[in-house]
Amino acid sequence: MDEKVAVSSIRRSLFSPFVRLHRDERGLLVSFVIRFALVIALMVLAVEEGGQILLAQVHAGTAARTAAQAAANTFHTTHSQIRAQDSAVTAARALDPAAEVLGVVVNPDASVTVTVAETAKTLVVHRVGFLKDFGQQQATQQESVSF
Repeated sequence: MDEKVAVSSIRRSLFSPFVRLHRDERGLLVSFVIRFALVIALMVLAVEEGGQILLAQVHAGTAARTAAQAAANTFHTTHSQIRAQDSAVTAARALDPAAEVLGVVVNPDASVTVTVAETAKTLVVHRVGFLKDFGQQQATQQESVSF
């Protein structure tokens, strides 16, 4: 019987590193799944933030083009820069209420240049100091009269 105990203790000592190895692996899968889910969540957040910034740029460009066209048409019929500016602001707000007209310039050739700003609806970018500039998108468009 002493031989059986001795053989069994030798076997345990030989297999104990393997037993400890398997016992240490129990949390690896859960840890991997949690890390993987965190990486996927961060990637989804980055894509969503970038999409919102891109969408704000497209909206600003569209609002600037519409405002410049409206201002050019108004200036052509009234020859009033003030009415052209009012027309630009009204057209930009009608198209996109979040658009802010920053400037309207009537050029000597009767074309009008309009600058519009749009703030992106982001979750993170507008809260982080060095990223705030990415949340504010500007677009400048120049249009001539067309009917």
